[in-house]
Amino acid sequence: MRVIYIKPTGDGKRYVVGVTDGDEKQRYNISAALHLSLGLSRGDELDEGTLEMLEEDNARYTCMRSALSYLAYADNNKRTLFMKLLRRGFDREIVAETVEECLRLGYINESDQIERAIIKEAEKLYGRAYIFKKLASKGYSPSMINRAFDRLIESGEIDFSANLQALLYKKGCENDEECKKLMHKYGYLTRDMYDD
Repeated sequence: MRVIYIKPTGDGKRYVVGVTDGDEKQRYNISAALHLSLGLSRGDELDEGTLEMLEEDNARYTCMRSALSYLAYADNNKRTLFMKLLRRGFDREIVAETVEECLRLGYINESDQIERAIIKEAEKLYGRAYIFKKLASKGYSPSMINRAFDRLIESGEIDFSANLQALLYKKGCENDEECKKLMHKYGYLTRDMYDD
């Protein structure tokens, strides 16, 4: 493989390196630091090790761009972002590093995501058990979910007692058995709380 061009990106933080083996052309977007350390010039022949470095740096860059695209479109927690990037075909190690970097930079704020999800579900009159199960199934940490519940209940943003009364009124419960089934379905009771 031989370098056919090297072009800096508009911000000067990266370089686009074009390489060819005569038949096929490849393009790699690499960091300025890697470019500087390799000292590449047009016409240079690339050994296998150098080519692997270009491929890996390009993969990291592409993975981060994909992650940012997913995060710009919708809330994603660590788990969902990880799975989306894996399905896109990125290497597991690069995906893990990218997700951790997104966390470090504050691009993923699971606490805020959890609170918004809890409020949204509580507005639909669902109870704590239902909401907890739904969020846990999406990969959110049980301890983070419980902390968010505690904050929202303490601040008065959510009142599950009032929500339960509104639910029972809305659904027109006529007897205890009917109310218990509804409470279980909406996550106000787990079955073991009322089974004898």
